[in-house]
Amino acid sequence: MAEVNKSKNQSDNKKGIDWKKVATLRKEFKENRENFKEVEVEVFSIKNRYISYGNIRVPIRIYTPFGKGPFPIMVYFHGGGFVLGNIDTVDNLCRYIAKKSERIVISVGYRLAPEHPFPAAINDAWAALQWAHYNAYTFNGTNMDMAVAGDSAGGNLASLTAIKARDSNLPIGSQWLFYPWLDFSHQSTSHDLYGEGYNLTTKELEWFLSAYLPNTLNRDLPSVSPLKQSNLSHLPDAIILTAQFDPLQDDGKRYAKALKKAGNHVDYSICIGMEHSFLNKTGEMKQAKEALDQIARKLKARDKDI
Repeated sequence: MAEVNKSKNQSDNKKGIDWKKVATLRKEFKENRENFKEVEVEVFSIKNRYISYGNIRVPIRIYTPFGKGPFPIMVYFHGGGFVLGNIDTVDNLCRYIAKKSERIVISVGYRLAPEHPFPAAINDAWAALQWAHYNAYTFNGTNMDMAVAGDSAGGNLASLTAIKARDSNLPIGSQWLFYPWLDFSHQSTSHDLYGEGYNLTTKELEWFLSAYLPNTLNRDLPSVSPLKQSNLSHLPDAIILTAQFDPLQDDGKRYAKALKKAGNHVDYSICIGMEHSFLNKTGEMKQAKEALDQIARKLKARDKDI
């Protein structure tokens, strides 16, 4: 987990940030994830390494399933409001997807705000996707039908990297968005209905946003809110999963409609009775386990066509 750093060059536009609160929330987030009951599985290998671009080093973790290979690849971005979380907080989730889908999963430890506000996270995400594409052969992978995926804030990064891949002619087969955060305006029915009283609140999202976006940046820019994009055509197949009792429910629902209207293939589903981050509770919630199994089956089915 990134250390809280108050250096002037990293936080000039973050004056007023409660650094003690940042440290406390990161500690609590880590402890909560460690206490969640998740399904734990073994994979063939797990390798930690760094990728570099410019003077930046980004930690990644490569999960390789049992089998011969070469394996198709999913690049995964964790959630946590761009402020919390790391590779460890989605370890079991990535293990499970790798094992059950028989696909290599690369989990990306992108830089966190407020030390590293936008666009640090998306720059790291894009660098990781490019690295995976051009270096697939070095870890028994294939760059055919590559996938990007992420939960919550990670879903934002996955959607934006899919758009960057299209604009850069980097072939991506699919994007997997789990209760994604796609519209920073927070103006929707699901915010009105579920913005307080559940495990994620609109107030918390606003605080995360204050840490993530530079003070002078418009939250409605398409470069930060994918739902504000004017061109959503010719994007990878989208598999979008939302939770009922989640202020971000409408983000995923509206994005699914916008993608479909633009001519893309979309697979949208909502998990009734579930709250935000339910995929991290697969060991205690039957419906969460069923949803994760369905994700793995759909991912594996794609691989048969490679």
